[in-house]
Amino acid sequence: HCCGIAGLKPTQGRVPRTGHAVSFGGIHDSLTQLGPMARSVADLELLLRVIAGPDGRDPFIVPLPLRPSSEVELAGLRIGWHADNGLFSPAEEIQAVIREAAGAMVRAGAGLSEVVPTPLPGSVEELEALFVWSGDGGAWIQRLLDAAGTETAHPLIARQIDTRWKVESAELTRMMERRDRFRSEMLAFMQDYDALLTPVTGFTAPPAGAAHSDPYLKGYGYTQVCNLSGQPAAVVRCGTSADGLPIGVQVAAQPWREDVALAVAGHLESVFGGWQAPRL
Repeated sequence: HCCGIAGLKPTQGRVPRTGHAVSFGGIHDSLTQLGPMARSVADLELLLRVIAGPDGRDPFIVPLPLRPSSEVELAGLRIGWHADNGLFSPAEEIQAVIREAAGAMVRAGAGLSEVVPTPLPGSVEELEALFVWSGDGGAWIQRLLDAAGTETAHPLIARQIDTRWKVESAELTRMMERRDRFRSEMLAFMQDYDALLTPVTGFTAPPAGAAHSDPYLKGYGYTQVCNLSGQPAAVVRCGTSADGLPIGVQVAAQPWREDVALAVAGHLESVFGGWQAPRL
């Protein structure tokens, strides 16, 4: 979204995490997934075919075949969309791009419904709490840093390593159960939709150094939903801000339906142009 390229977060369990700084395993396993970034949606699909599937190391990868996006019929798809999730209102120019993308899908024959996922909590803070990053006082994060030989963590990471956030094991398991309920509720919500069009964030590319400070952190809720749910989501450029920055659209699909996310993203790319070389 910030760079104007295309990206894909596959279904959790689609691509091995072996060798990554955040590897497989542990209580946060359901939050981690790797995916491709490229200039075109076609290249996303090409890369996905290369990296997807069991590798004999990551024990949580499902050997489910990939479906080609070329076999997806856009006409008749059930698409939900919203330009504002009620937790963080994006800039108007971002909302306008989402509405234009929704219109493009109507012209392709898809059925659209303006809807916000019912499982969403009442605030950004409640949504972020579902990640349970620091329930162990940041011990998991510290182990990752130690394994990588990182002596000085980014301030955003360092502030999560704090025993003040540590909870008793009974509370930690309760929090994990709440997160799993959210995943189940999103799964049920998506039964009525083949895809969901949303903003990627509430803002265009922030100034250097500002991306991890308020209010920018609160604008990431649109992608956090898919990180929590584990469902696949593609991003493709569909517009440009008044000051020349790219604006992306997020296309989330039902679990294991990367083909649908890629088909919709590919159509939007053909309509709006996708990646453009920056003017330097």
